[in-house]
Amino acid sequence: MEKMKKEQSNPYSTGSGGANFENHVQAAFAVLMLTGRIAPCLPPWPIKKIILQGLYAGFETDDFIVIAKDSQTNREAKLLAQIKHTISITKSDETFGEVIKAAWNDFNNPEIFSPETDSFALITGPLTATDTNSVRPLLEWARHSENEKEFLVKVYKEGFSSDTKRDKLDAFRTHLQNANKGELLSDQQLWKFLKRFYLLGYDFDSETSSAVTLLQSLIAQSSTGDPLSIWAKLVNEVKFVNQDAGTLSLDTLPKEILQSFDIKTNSYWASDIRKLQEHGNYILNNIRSSIGGAHIKRSDIFEKLLETSEEHNFILLTGDRGHGKSSLIKEFA
Repeated sequence: MEKMKKEQSNPYSTGSGGANFENHVQAAFAVLMLTGRIAPCLPPWPIKKIILQGLYAGFETDDFIVIAKDSQTNREAKLLAQIKHTISITKSDETFGEVIKAAWNDFNNPEIFSPETDSFALITGPLTATDTNSVRPLLEWARHSENEKEFLVKVYKEGFSSDTKRDKLDAFRTHLQNANKGELLSDQQLWKFLKRFYLLGYDFDSETSSAVTLLQSLIAQSSTGDPLSIWAKLVNEVKFVNQDAGTLSLDTLPKEILQSFDIKTNSYWASDIRKLQEHGNYILNNIRSSIGGAHIKRSDIFEKLLETSEEHNFILLTGDRGHGKSSLIKEFA
């Protein structure tokens, strides 16, 4: 009896390539957070946290959600990201249809999405020449047009646009109509959605990934440790947090990873530290260390304070009122 031959499968799929790609993308945004950098597609605010697998929190675009925060105004902006290693931006691609449906539902949910500050990102492997030359310019035209009329004039202008760009727009319109329960979208609805939609490509599927090299260089600038080792630890941590639908933040990541980075250079923390310094200076500047021009030196106590500070990270100075504790602290500071 002739044996049935096992059908050859794509090794990237059978070897968990898709899951690895997803974890690497999520870890990339964690590096941006840990080094105080900003997220693409959002206002230039520090990343506060990254929610992984956010379906439980009401997001349909749920692979991860980046929360950025303006430390001056406390305004927040969200990047809702869906990760697909391979996808075809065509009318017939079911996966693309699912991505658009999820984004459309989130776009119309004011409890989780603000079109003023929030954005969507479809994150894939390296982009094809067609997507690079047609889809991304189409989305940029939407963002830089004053209104839907200007946008559509550009798309349908012979010589300015192309049939490929028009086909890509039709693919978006078709899947958006399906997501809208079959009801045709107005030109304004289409334009407003495309303004908030981004297509990003990363080469995390390659051993010689340029994205990984850039991230490790970024780690090296913010750490004295081995960037390759730190990156590997972070990817591994993200893998476990992702499977538990957890949240990545400076409060939830392991100390081992946090201690690998110079958190003081993180602009999110730097703002808080600056506020503490300003408040501390305000208090110190209002402490008097002399009365009527007279100043009492207490060299022995001051010396003891210096010695104690070298042995301990935190010192509590106590004593009765009027004994000059505040002036001593001012001199020490």
